[in-house]
Amino acid sequence: MKLNELAYFAGIVDGEGTIQIICQHNMKRGGPKYYTTGFYVSNSNMNLLYWIQTRFGGNITKARQNVGKNWKPVYRIQFYSSLSEKIIKSIMPFLVIKKQQAELFLELRKRMRTYSHPLTDLERATRKNLHEKCKLLNFRGIDQVERLSEKTDLISLSSSDAIVQTL
Repeated sequence: MKLNELAYFAGIVDGEGTIQIICQHNMKRGGPKYYTTGFYVSNSNMNLLYWIQTRFGGNITKARQNVGKNWKPVYRIQFYSSLSEKIIKSIMPFLVIKKQQAELFLELRKRMRTYSHPLTDLERATRKNLHEKCKLLNFRGIDQVERLSEKTDLISLSSSDAIVQTL
């Protein structure tokens, strides 16, 4: 992959992409919550999504029906599991806006490979911490800075066993 294509794609991800940690409930067994990752780019320009797909892979789907009469349809290219991790690692040096989300994403992916089940309470708390941090970074709206400053009690990820003090 050419460096200029990686840098261009990182710019697209910064502007149109979503890098997230998702909290899901184990409905089958009534079990505990678990955390997984999500990575996609949404856009109304199919040529852009085809450009991305030919270089990076992924699956294109329709993300939203037209809401207003002048709205274009929106499509999404989604990347899964090891492919998403590989892509994020390759564009990481070029990310600006979504760099912190990418770091949290990669930390959870590493933990998903490293820890076996059942998870310890400490590992559950660490994953919850990663999810909460990513959720705050992805929060949209004018009070984002306020919300981030209110959550300063989240411990830094510099420790491999980060935990949540209070939320």
